[in-house]
Amino acid sequence: MRNYEVLEAEKNSKLNKLKEDYEREKEAFDLQIKQRNEEVDELQNAYRSGDQKAVIAYNSMVLERSEYPEEFPQNFRLAYIPDPKQLVVDYELPPPKIVPMVAEYRHIKSRDVIEEKSRKAGEIKEIYQDMVKILFIGSGFYNSEILIKV
Repeated sequence: MRNYEVLEAEKNSKLNKLKEDYEREKEAFDLQIKQRNEEVDELQNAYRSGDQKAVIAYNSMVLERSEYPEEFPQNFRLAYIPDPKQLVVDYELPPPKIVPMVAEYRHIKSRDVIEEKSRKAGEIKEIYQDMVKILFIGSGFYNSEILIKV
């Protein structure tokens, strides 16, 4: 019976230690969450009030978190002009050569060859412009007035 009491005391001691560790970790986690939420609230309030640094920080986050294929450079610069509330985005676009020059391939069974059908210059330009528009829609700037220089 004495052995049982010793084991039970050890078990309770370990359980109490685990509860204390859990509570300490939970408090630290809750504090981190509270601090992070306060930071988000501060950024949100500063953004809504038109603070230049907040507007640039938020829009930088939007662009940095946008996912594109490897061929897309993700180099950009931002400037915010508070008076007209204008955000200027200087974004490095991939070159037009990203659009495949070949529209389709056909196998000619009688000659056992594969022939290419090239895209026309106008079609390449149209596809490229559509890709640029999709790039900005995907980045979250779809409600903005955008001037794109290609």
